[in-house]
Amino acid sequence: MLAKVQDEAGHGLYLYSATESLGISRDELLEQLHTEKAKYSSIFNYATLNWADMGAVGWLVDGAAIVNQVSLQRTSFGPYSRGMVRICKEESFHQRQGYEIVADMALGSPEQKQMAQDALNRMWWPSLMMFRSS
Repeated sequence: MLAKVQDEAGHGLYLYSATESLGISRDELLEQLHTEKAKYSSIFNYATLNWADMGAVGWLVDGAAIVNQVSLQRTSFGPYSRGMVRICKEESFHQRQGYEIVADMALGSPEQKQMAQDALNRMWWPSLMMFRSS
């Protein structure tokens, strides 16, 4: 789980670096984040209650992120494009890992099956919201 959090923070750093090349400082970006002026995926505001949630987030949410972001690898803005190539590779790993976690739990004890189902039920709507336009 710590590796996933580290990867997600790294994704932010890739994008902050691309944004800095456009003339906005990281301090300004962090100020926008802390004052809630920055826009970001609200999926990071949902609690992950257990290991099954990590699987559901990986499978559903990271899967949705890949669908939304793969075309951004071919944008004409080089720093952003290069960042998205790295991000999509990592998201692909997270998606496969999430699927494996959920699939393993679905083959487990009745309690594990229920935990996996509960996680999928909670994360289904947030993952669909990844496709809405602002």
